[in-house]
Amino acid sequence: MHRHDLILTPGLLWHDHGNETEQPMIWLDGLDIPLVQMLDGSFVEHREDRGAWPTTHPAGDAQLRWGRNLRPVHHGRKPGQANPLFIYPFAQWRESLEALRRSEVPHPHDAYLMEFTNPIDGGSVLATISAFARLVPADFATKPARSTDGMIHVVVEGSGSIKIDGGDFRLSSGTIVVTPSWSERVIEATQDLVLFSYSDRAAQQKLSIWRERLS
Repeated sequence: MHRHDLILTPGLLWHDHGNETEQPMIWLDGLDIPLVQMLDGSFVEHREDRGAWPTTHPAGDAQLRWGRNLRPVHHGRKPGQANPLFIYPFAQWRESLEALRRSEVPHPHDAYLMEFTNPIDGGSVLATISAFARLVPADFATKPARSTDGMIHVVVEGSGSIKIDGGDFRLSSGTIVVTPSWSERVIEATQDLVLFSYSDRAAQQKLSIWRERLS
């Protein structure tokens, strides 16, 4: 993990957590547990010795095999199976936002918005969770928009504000804010504003209940 990386822990795969440095670290977990529990599909298994899960691939392996617009021909995976690309490095996705800015004008409702995708099928990073990176240029304000997915936003860089159903919330580095389902949102940047966001859009789209309204 590095600052602002997106790290996945897909369901039905062994994983553990650890800090190999001498400095404390904090990360934000975006979980689909409420949905899975509501569907009565939740369970957990632990190693008998409760020890760390052994490393089976060298560091960087997933990024090298899956994260360069390449994939193994005989990967044996089918759409819907766990995403094998476990890390989306901040250094790469931040650069992608700048590339988008250099070639396009900002979208009136979303500014510069990119979605993290699964290299197997181009779909959402997880079956139940969609994840996004957004750049709102300084002095730009998006037009009002609303959608059925509740979305969590983390401010990575910059400053500005977000209006949610008329309420005004200031944004600065490290701020976490939620736009509830079908609430109207307007994002305004005083400095270049970079947001990482995630929501249950992936699950809603599979159920054909996701909707969006752009004003």
